[in-house]
Amino acid sequence: MGVKGLMCGTADRTATVVSVSVLRSASVEGREEAKQAAAALYMQKLQFDVAYTSLLRRAQESLDIILREIRQPGLPVVQAWQLNERHYGALTGHNKAEMAAKYGKEQVRALTGHNKAEMAAK
Repeated sequence: MGVKGLMCGTADRTATVVSVSVLRSASVEGREEAKQAAAALYMQKLQFDVAYTSLLRRAQESLDIILREIRQPGLPVVQAWQLNERHYGALTGHNKAEMAAKYGKEQVRALTGHNKAEMAAK
């Protein structure tokens, strides 16, 4: 979920663009968050052996920013589809609160897979 409450899921787009021709990179806010995370890691003087990221370009760009900022740009990177966000289908690109108001909170929860754990427990 992006800053504006838009459900991005596995769609590789910025939270500020919702159209057929989408940008496929981290948003300005996402880049800034990556820089802030990197600063916190750098201040702790943490060193890593390997980094993991999803296949989404925005995640890879965020990781690139972090690795550059912590002075470990050559770190081995493992890309794994298992780290991708969930798929929101027709809800992708829509504001979660607006969709809940339109279709009901429980319907949105069911469509986004949030009820799977609850159903598995029953």
